[in-house]
Amino acid sequence: SGVTELRDLLKAVSHLVLNLIPGKVCTVFKHEKENNVLYTFDADGGELRVPVSKNSVGGFACQTANVIRLEDVYQDPRFNKFTTKMNPDEKAAMMCCPVKRGGEVLGIVQCLRTGGETFTLEEEQKLVDFAAQVALPGFYGYLQNRPAYRMFNLVDQFCTMSSEVQGKRILYQNVKGVVGRALACEKVNLYLVDVMRQELVLDMATDSWDELDYLEKQLKSLTTRSRLPVGHHNYLDPDTKHKMESNFNLRLSMTKQYQVKLAGSVYRFPFGKGIAGKVAETGGFFSTADASKDQLLECERTSILAHPTKTMLCHCAYNSTGDMVGVIQAVNKQYGVFTQEDEFLLERLSGQAGVMLHHHAALTRLDKSSRARFQLCEYAVRVLSCTDEIRIINLVAEHGTQLIDTRKCSLWVHDADRKSMWSIDERKEIKSIPIRELATTVIGRTAISCETQIQGLDEETGNETGDDGQNAATENEASKNEGDIASGLMVETAFRSGMLGQPVLGKKQIGELLGVIECVSKRGGVFDEEDKYVMELFSTITSSAMENIRGMAQKDVDVKTTPAPVSSPGAPRGRRVSRTDAE
Repeated sequence: SGVTELRDLLKAVSHLVLNLIPGKVCTVFKHEKENNVLYTFDADGGELRVPVSKNSVGGFACQTANVIRLEDVYQDPRFNKFTTKMNPDEKAAMMCCPVKRGGEVLGIVQCLRTGGETFTLEEEQKLVDFAAQVALPGFYGYLQNRPAYRMFNLVDQFCTMSSEVQGKRILYQNVKGVVGRALACEKVNLYLVDVMRQELVLDMATDSWDELDYLEKQLKSLTTRSRLPVGHHNYLDPDTKHKMESNFNLRLSMTKQYQVKLAGSVYRFPFGKGIAGKVAETGGFFSTADASKDQLLECERTSILAHPTKTMLCHCAYNSTGDMVGVIQAVNKQYGVFTQEDEFLLERLSGQAGVMLHHHAALTRLDKSSRARFQLCEYAVRVLSCTDEIRIINLVAEHGTQLIDTRKCSLWVHDADRKSMWSIDERKEIKSIPIRELATTVIGRTAISCETQIQGLDEETGNETGDDGQNAATENEASKNEGDIASGLMVETAFRSGMLGQPVLGKKQIGELLGVIECVSKRGGVFDEEDKYVMELFSTITSSAMENIRGMAQKDVDVKTTPAPVSSPGAPRGRRVSRTDAE
């Protein structure tokens, strides 16, 4: 009584049966009603699943709810010879007894005896009494205690999930760790929802975090297992340890390298694509025992252990106002398949996770706004004291990348006389291009319309939409190169980076184009309304600085070209020339 782990329950029942009825092997199966299968664990800890049908001895006993006693199980066509390591030429007797509660079968007790001895009617009655008096209370207690035990732990998990939410990495690890422990699954994917664009966003660095944690734990376990006494079932010999340690160290080194490259990279895909996209589109949940038949995305096809996806449970996360903020996806149940109880737990966990994700997003926006104001003030102090436009171009490149977290930010100055745009390239050389040659790029479109322009990158070719822009192709290629996940997964190149063009307009002459600020490839994925607002303030400060420089330059020209005043020849010295004398 009080057993909350299925492995412990099945092991305890099998030991009691062998003490009561001598035999070679005793296997206890639990009946999973939702999927109509029997499952147990083998000696190596792996899972063994048997369908409830007439094609297996245990399945037939579960289907008919009757005791089956066979004198030679190898001669029975329902017995699968490949499920045992015993000699098939050796005569073996088998007895299967269902564990019933009313008309419902909770499990099967299966005994195997070799040496030519068969099970007697007296032993059959003993097994039937044992199933009713010992095994049934054990199974019933497990079914009653397990949900209460999991719900009791769920309260503690809520506290774990809600603690230390100041960092994105800590919050993601808390949510994924809590869901993984509660549902006993190999991997948890956490997608954020972009409601405006109807897309899901996956932070690719989170997979490298999970990989790092897993590899570090495995390396520690190798050292522990190598120190065990020889003959222990978990003992690891030095040669095997050295091979496994080399493999883990190699993967650990690769993961650390890719973690730096994947920082800030995201994978975006629309609603309706993949399992997570379908769940976000319908707003419900999804559970399957055979995920291989579904159209999975690349990030959904394997777990952190490089195992192919078999089972999956997916649910939407909502905030306190009922708005969808994310999708939580549990991959590969460790024992069996996901049940209705797992669905209930994930629904509760998703609700708590949705509140925490919404709270974190609000704090992130507030922090981003505060940092933007501080950086704008610092930029204004530096740029308004500039005496030439080349210095302004350098300051725009320095502050613009930090302001809205882009990979590149540059200022193109408008030359009205030559009808061209010029800037400073990577080699610190002046580069001038006519506006007509930039007509289809984000720079040219912004200069012509004098309005903010956002231009996406073609996901397949890597070019600016509708043009062969070299800058866009280069930036998108860099994003693709950063798309290799260290665990061996190749995520589809759907980093829909973008380019933003912000006009710099004069204030003295309304509508006068002074230049264009170009931002390339935002690290967070796409430019939003907050980025547009910050760039408007950024361009206003830049406009003031450029007008000050041009105003001072115009004054110098006026001073040089204005003739000196001529005194009247008839005016006496030492006396101011009156207006009449001057005329």
